[in-house]
Amino acid sequence: MKVQVLGSNQTEVIFSKGHSVFFSYETPVVLTIGGEVFRTTEKFSKTTSKHINHYIGCQESYEISQEEIEKALGSIRFNKVADVLNG
Repeated sequence: MKVQVLGSNQTEVIFSKGHSVFFSYETPVVLTIGGEVFRTTEKFSKTTSKHINHYIGCQESYEISQEEIEKALGSIRFNKVADVLNG
């Protein structure tokens, strides 16, 4: 796992197999799983929207609920632990 600060209040956490999570402030708002980009449908603030748009750029993305992002994030964490335990 690698943590990158991309800017003020913008952080990306990169997991194994290319999965990543982009945080605006302390909130996960974009997931990249298997090369597909998923962004939250929830509207937080104007600044968070700018962070998301800047991070995604011209990449194709799919909208999913904030609940789905948090659920998927839990799964990524679990899979990472499973990968470590299983070698």
